[in-house]
Amino acid sequence: MSETKAKYAYVGFIGYNENDIKNLEAYTVAGDCLAPDIQDGDIVIINTVLKPRFNDFVFVRHSDGKIHLAKYTARYVPGPLYLVNEHDSWPVADGDSLFPVVGIKRRIKGEGN
Repeated sequence: MSETKAKYAYVGFIGYNENDIKNLEAYTVAGDCLAPDIQDGDIVIINTVLKPRFNDFVFVRHSDGKIHLAKYTARYVPGPLYLVNEHDSWPVADGDSLFPVVGIKRRIKGEGN
């Protein structure tokens, strides 16, 4: 996952008014840990104010500064909430910031940077 924000502007994002737009951030995905749903080169749009819901894809900023994309889920029911991707799963830790993915711009094959 790349910390570099994408070079795209989303104007009139469906379901968002002008005040909500300031709560959106876009990031370019590096890696395939959530393929085929989210792929290398895709751009994910996150909302920095909304709380994630069960089974949402989330952008995770850990307290140590590392970032990941994962699915917000429960490993066992009932049980602690976990973050899961193709490579790993780990419990949600104190200090982790979770932001729901609210949109995905699919990179089209042959599309430039």
